[in-house]
Amino acid sequence: EFTRNLGKAQGLQIFAKDPCNVLTAFKVPEGLDGEKIIRDIVVKYNISIAGGQDKLKGKLFRVAHMGYILKPDIEKGMKALAETLKGLTATAGK
Repeated sequence: EFTRNLGKAQGLQIFAKDPCNVLTAFKVPEGLDGEKIIRDIVVKYNISIAGGQDKLKGKLFRVAHMGYILKPDIEKGMKALAETLKGLTATAGK
């Protein structure tokens, strides 16, 4: 719920109607490259966020919140996601 609320506050849409408790999948915002989002977060912030598989590749990204992942870890990852999306949105409009 914590991760989902942070995502909603960023204007992200949750992919699943009934999401599981171990991860949250968010839809990639219209006009953005989902694979680039993931690459940029790994390169710039050294944080792993997974993408969609098969027909969902590039259409969603998955944020894990299971095991030894604490709220500060999620906050850091979601902040990196927000900054990455902001940067890509700004350059997409040019």
